[in-house]
Amino acid sequence: FLKYFPEIYVNNNADYEIIDLLVADNYMINKNGAAETSKEVLKDEIRNLKKTFKEYKFIIDELFSIDNTVVMRYTFTGKDRTFDKPVTYLGLFLGKFENEKLVEGWQMFDNLSLFKQLGYTLISPEEIQKKIMNKTESKKNTQRD
Repeated sequence: FLKYFPEIYVNNNADYEIIDLLVADNYMINKNGAAETSKEVLKDEIRNLKKTFKEYKFIIDELFSIDNTVVMRYTFTGKDRTFDKPVTYLGLFLGKFENEKLVEGWQMFDNLSLFKQLGYTLISPEEIQKKIMNKTESKKNTQRD
């Protein structure tokens, strides 16, 4: 896995044949709490990454393995194609291997930081409700006139 990680993600030229060799057909990925099963999900993730970001790279900050499990802490940097803004976020990946193939992955990354860097803001449910009420009130006033 360590040998091929750059070929899969880091070099911006994903080699899907290597994914076929290293990843089990029934690979299950758990990404920020959502689970999907298929190595095609990994290929789609890389395709989407390439569509969304240009000049991206993963920096492996820490990496270790215990038995059949690999744990990686990384920093992602890239430039968003839509907003043309540079972004950096942190992530963790935990991978389980059987017969030298990746069978399960757990990935968590800092979406909030990413969205803030792109200019998004959080709005509380109360604030949303207030905006809805203001629009409703404004429409009522307009209809009366």
